[in-house]
Amino acid sequence: MFLIRCKHTITPVILSGGSGTRLWPLSRKSLPKQFVPIIGEKSLYQLTLERCSRFGGDVMTLASTDHKFLVTEAMEKASASGCVILEPVGRNTAAAMALAALHNIEKGGGDDLLLFCPADHYVPDAEGFVETVRLGAEAAKSGAIVIYGVVPSFPSTAYGYIKGGAQRADGGIEVVKFIKKPQEQVAQALLLEGGVLWNAGVFLATSNVIIAALEKHAVGVLNACKAAMAQPRQLEDDDGKIMIEPGGRGF
Repeated sequence: MFLIRCKHTITPVILSGGSGTRLWPLSRKSLPKQFVPIIGEKSLYQLTLERCSRFGGDVMTLASTDHKFLVTEAMEKASASGCVILEPVGRNTAAAMALAALHNIEKGGGDDLLLFCPADHYVPDAEGFVETVRLGAEAAKSGAIVIYGVVPSFPSTAYGYIKGGAQRADGGIEVVKFIKKPQEQVAQALLLEGGVLWNAGVFLATSNVIIAALEKHAVGVLNACKAAMAQPRQLEDDDGKIMIEPGGRGF
C-alpha cells in the first residue's frame, strides 16, 4: 500500500449512517448500500477504509448500532484499525461530527485533524484523493474548516454546489456560498458562470474548530451530543476493536 504522509496527523472519520433507502433492491435497511459488495466484490465502505488507511493511522467510524457486525467484518477485510462510535438512533452529519470531535478531545486530541468522509463514495484514484486531502492540511491546522469539491462534468441536479471566491494564501479558495441541489436550469447557469464545484461532503478540521463552529451555529446539537457522550457504553470485541455507544439524554 502506498502511504502519503504530511507533518500533520490526519485521522479519517468515516460517516456510515445510511439507512438503505437507495439502491434498492440490493440495498435495504439491514444492508445499506455502503455495505453491499458492488465493486470487485468489495463494498464501498471497505474501499473507503482501504483508501483512508493510506494516511497511516487509525480510522474512526460512525455507524448505526444495527450495523455493528457489518462494520467489524469490513474492518477485518480491509485490515483497518480504530474505534467505532455506534449511534443507537440515527441523527445527522452535524451530530456525527460532534460525537467524533468530542471523543477525540476526550483523548487529548483537540488540535488533531479529523477528515470526515462519507462511507458510500467510490474514488478510483485513492492516491490522488489522499494527496488532495494533504494539500488542505495547513489551512485546517490554522483554524479553517476545509471542504473538498469535485469539478462538475455536467449540470447535475443530484448534488449540492460550492461557489468559490478569492484565493487564499495557503492555496485554498474561500467559499462564497453553498447551493442546495438545484433545478436543471440553475445547474446549467452555474456551470456556465464557472467557479463552482460539486459538494463532496468531505471536511477537514481540528476537533476544537468543529466544536467551536457547533457552539456558534448548532449549540442544541452539540449539547445533545455532549449529554450522550457523558454516559457512553464502551465495548471491546475479540479483535480488540473499541466500540462506543453514546447514551444519556442526548440519544
